[in-house]
Amino acid sequence: MTSLLSLPRELRDQIFDIFVAARNERPKDIESIQTRQYTYTEHILNQVKVDCIHHNRRNIGLVSLLLANKQLNAETKDAFERFEGRGKYELDIFVTGEREFWPTWIYLPKRTNIMEELHITFRVFEGEDFWLRASGSKPINYIGGWAFFHLLERLLKEGPRAVCAHGSSKHSSTITERTLSWAEALRGKAPALDQSLRIRKLYLHFETGFEGDFKEYIGMDCLRLDEMQRLGSRSKGTDCKTPGGRLAAAFSTEITDIMQNRWADLETWLDRIGSIWSHFDDRPLFSYDFAKRLSELAVLNGRGHPEIDPLYRSRVKFGLGVIKLGQFWK
Repeated sequence: MTSLLSLPRELRDQIFDIFVAARNERPKDIESIQTRQYTYTEHILNQVKVDCIHHNRRNIGLVSLLLANKQLNAETKDAFERFEGRGKYELDIFVTGEREFWPTWIYLPKRTNIMEELHITFRVFEGEDFWLRASGSKPINYIGGWAFFHLLERLLKEGPRAVCAHGSSKHSSTITERTLSWAEALRGKAPALDQSLRIRKLYLHFETGFEGDFKEYIGMDCLRLDEMQRLGSRSKGTDCKTPGGRLAAAFSTEITDIMQNRWADLETWLDRIGSIWSHFDDRPLFSYDFAKRLSELAVLNGRGHPEIDPLYRSRVKFGLGVIKLGQFWK
C-alpha cells in the first residue's frame, strides 16, 4: 500500500491544504442525517449546557497528521502557515422568542481584517406566532431583521469575538429595539484596526424550521417547495408560512431598499462587502453584486465623483471585486 510519504511533496502539500481548509464536523449517524436532529436539536441543547463543545480528538483528521512523525508534523504546520485564515468563516444564529438570538461561531480560523467568505445561518425555533403578528408592518423591524443588522454592526465595529460577547447571559444576545443604523454607528467610532474589516463574500442561509412547528404539512419537502415558490415572487414574499421564509423575505426587501434608495447604508456596504448571496434550505435564493451596483452608480454620476472614486479604489485595494469601466477609471 502506498504511504503518504511516498507521494511527491507537491501532491502532499495539496492534500494538507485540503485538510486544513476543511471544517471537521462531529460525525453524524444516518438517523441524525435523515431527521436533521443533530443540526436542530443536539447542537442547541449542548450549547445551553456547556460553554464550549470539544470534539473528540480521534475524530479530527489533522491530529493524525500532527502525531504521525516529525516530517508529517512539520509539513502540516507549514500548511497552517500557508492557510493564513483563508476559507469560510461560519456563524450560526439560533433565534428564539421575539428579540433573542444565540450566536455561535462554528468555524473561526483566525483573527483577520479581511474575510474571504462569511456564512451566517439563521434558525428559528417556535417562532410561527411571532412572525404572523408582523403582517401590516415593515418586516425588517418586526420579524427578526434586527438580528442581521445588529450582527453586522458588532462584527464590523468590534471584530468576530465581539459577536458572542453580548447580552444578559453568556450565550444569548437580547435586542429590545433597533435604535440606530449600523452604518451610522460605525462612522468615526470604531478602532482603526477593526475599521478595516471587510467581507469579500457574505452568505446568508435561512432554514425552514422544525418539523414539529408545521404539523399541517405532510412532509417537509412539500413545505420547502411551497416556500420557494412564495419567495420567488416578490408580490407574495410577505405571505411566507415559515419563520425562515419570512425572515428571508424581509432581508430581501430591506437589502433591495438599501441598494436602490439608501445611500448612507449602501456606501458602507460598497466599502466593506464584496457581494451577498442567500440560500433557503440550501437552495439559491437571491444575490447582490456590489461591484455591479458601483459601476451603475459610476455611469449615473460620471467620472471623478467624490464619493464613487474612493469606493472603487478601496474595493480594488482589498480585493472586493470591481467592474472596470475604461471611460471612467484607468
